[in-house]
Amino acid sequence: MIQSILRESLVLLGLPAGEPVEAILHPGSRSEEGFVSFFIYHEGRPLCIAKVPRGDDANTEFEASSLQAAAQAVAGTPIERTLDRILDTRVVDGRLVLFKEFRTGRPAAQVIATKRDAQVVPVFTSVATWWTDYVEASRPHHLFDTDSKTAALRSMLESSTEIDLESRWVRSFLDAPSSFVGPSHGDLVPANVLMQGTTVETVIDFENFTMTGFPAADLVGWIVSTATRRFGRQADLVSALLPDGGAFGAAVTTCIQGYCARTACSIESFVDQLPLYSHRSLSIAARWGLDRETRLHRDLLGRFVERRDALVQAWAIQSPSPS
Repeated sequence: MIQSILRESLVLLGLPAGEPVEAILHPGSRSEEGFVSFFIYHEGRPLCIAKVPRGDDANTEFEASSLQAAAQAVAGTPIERTLDRILDTRVVDGRLVLFKEFRTGRPAAQVIATKRDAQVVPVFTSVATWWTDYVEASRPHHLFDTDSKTAALRSMLESSTEIDLESRWVRSFLDAPSSFVGPSHGDLVPANVLMQGTTVETVIDFENFTMTGFPAADLVGWIVSTATRRFGRQADLVSALLPDGGAFGAAVTTCIQGYCARTACSIESFVDQLPLYSHRSLSIAARWGLDRETRLHRDLLGRFVERRDALVQAWAIQSPSPS
């Protein structure tokens, strides 16, 4: 199949047949929902990426539609150019293959792995700002009505039976006029962001994208996943999220305040969406049997609910200067 993919890549990009192309295979997830990816080069230069579904071709159709929806939500804005971009979907040897633009850049995960705030904080802040830009650009698709928010929560209930629609934080989220659902990446983590220095080059992996998700939960996901790589230990991670958590904690506060100001979401509404992130993460961890992640997100869920008022107060105050 690889030779057929290479030939199709040349046709797709308008290059003559027989041009020298080579591919590096990336096995990806081994689940039925996963893909085998071929990173294709032409004379040593990136040409395109071809993704072959491990399971049904419907997986290709789903990812293609997710990428298209993500782009349409911010069409015509500068943020559109930073998205993973589809070139085409084509049947190759009986399989529906997704061809994507080959964007280069250094994964944010590599930078954060340095564990030095001087390098981590600028990248962390850049991606958090990118997501805020995305949420603001997709404002016409935001839904504020209680019925839409309830439907989004009920959709989550399919994979997480622990959400109580009558709990205090759920009622607060549903009733707050500044909380909303809208276009959501679903997996905004350091491995899915490519950087050029401290600038976001492209954001990839929109397999979990939805038009009626929880944008604030994506920002929380970015904060928690970055803190996990930066600090590792659970106790250090939670402490680092608060304004007195050093340079990283100060950056977190600034990003949250900026997000809330630009999306007209109150700090209270933002804090009331923190458990949404935990429940979403718990459902994913349970589906993949990830015990460590399950413990982490259960701990965070408890803290987010129990310390609701303290978090509102902490993030509402002026952010301290990073030390």
